Amino acid sequence: MRRYADHDKEGSAWARERQERRAEALRAQTLRAQAAWAQRRREEQDELRTEGG
Repeated sequence: MRRYADHDKEGSAWARERQERRAEALRAQTLRAQAAWAQRRREEQDELRTEGG
């Protein structure tokens, strides 16, 4: 019985670490997407200023 309890603890720790890595990857992906969106907005604003100026 104890062997299974140890295995569950290790499995839970592994699952937690995996979940944390996935969450960090999602945060990084979100930040990259936000940065890309902001860059496109800046480029659009620059184009509008150039065309209008």
